[in-house]
Amino acid sequence: MLSTATQTELARQQKVVDNEPTFAAQVAKAQTRWKSKESGQSGKHAFAEIKQQLRALTISTQACSYCEYSEGEDIEHIYPKSWFPQRTFVWDNYLLACKTCNTSFKRNGFAVFNPAGSSHVLHLTPQVAGPVGSTDAVLLNPLVENPLDWLIIDFQAGCAFAQASQLSTRDQKRADYTIELLQLNFRAELSKARRIAHRHFIGLLREYVEVKLTTTLAQLAAAVNEPHVVDLNQPFRGQRARIMASLRRAIRTHPHPAVWQELQRQQLTMPQAAKLFQDAPEALIW
Repeated sequence: MLSTATQTELARQQKVVDNEPTFAAQVAKAQTRWKSKESGQSGKHAFAEIKQQLRALTISTQACSYCEYSEGEDIEHIYPKSWFPQRTFVWDNYLLACKTCNTSFKRNGFAVFNPAGSSHVLHLTPQVAGPVGSTDAVLLNPLVENPLDWLIIDFQAGCAFAQASQLSTRDQKRADYTIELLQLNFRAELSKARRIAHRHFIGLLREYVEVKLTTTLAQLAAAVNEPHVVDLNQPFRGQRARIMASLRRAIRTHPHPAVWQELQRQQLTMPQAAKLFQDAPEALIW
């Protein structure tokens, strides 16, 4: 929850934009006010708090909310201010994105279902006159929606994203648009990172299971990838619990949490993963 001071600052800034007499003037004012949003002390304090709160909401440790790969440092407008100036200084229109997603792919790209509730997609291009009547977004919002309700990760196809099964026509369009706009399957570094994350999660879960099954300090030292973390002079049970907690934390904070969630969802179709989750069923709810 934002502080009263920050909410007041956002409302003050938004009122300046809303007071412009035309849509074009509101867009222009939104652009200039956004660029100078931290010019005063109240703005600096407000956006420092906003960024801190957005970091707490990121899907992994400060990872980009869109690609889950790069560090999310840009305050991104989900609804672009060039089309929705009335949402320029609105808290629930913000998320943290990396510079690559924000400036190279998402940019001002956006589409809405028009009319709202329909399956007709209106791409917001310079040829479309504003203001836009519909706010029914086609792009998935990872802060309030779980993209894996619309998407799957195909582990047999190099960890590519694809439509989930049994989607409506409208939901198929949302899945395809999100993949296309953010180029989730066409940025080589993203596909590679998801494959690495897949192997990493399996490795961490395997180590967790091996640690869990130990009964002596010697077995514990043999089970971990870094034997120096085991102190042979300290009690076994406490050390095993500490190492298991550390491995659990490593899984829960690693980039690409969607890969982990998909491993949980698809584990019964993958014998190696199924056996690990059978030995550690608690990992299904991490």
